[in-house]
Amino acid sequence: MGFKFCLIAFILTAIFVNVMTLRCRVCGTYECRPPPRNCPVGTVTDICNCCLVCGKAENEICGGDWDLRGKCGYGLRCVKRRKTGVCKKE
Repeated sequence: MGFKFCLIAFILTAIFVNVMTLRCRVCGTYECRPPPRNCPVGTVTDICNCCLVCGKAENEICGGDWDLRGKCGYGLRCVKRRKTGVCKKE
């Protein structure tokens, strides 16, 4: 019984770790979309810090695991309540 428990615990841990990781390709090994235009609060780098995307505006949701919910634009910062937050003026 001890062996089965350890084996199940190991498998569940491996699955959990695999799900909770983010893998980014090396910047420059793939082509980014053209930089966005008309971003009200400017551009920021994507979650892998390679490509440019529009920054989140004031009162928009930001943050999350690996900033999947987005990064705040110019003059704003992500005020987090746990993992996610809201963009507010600095």
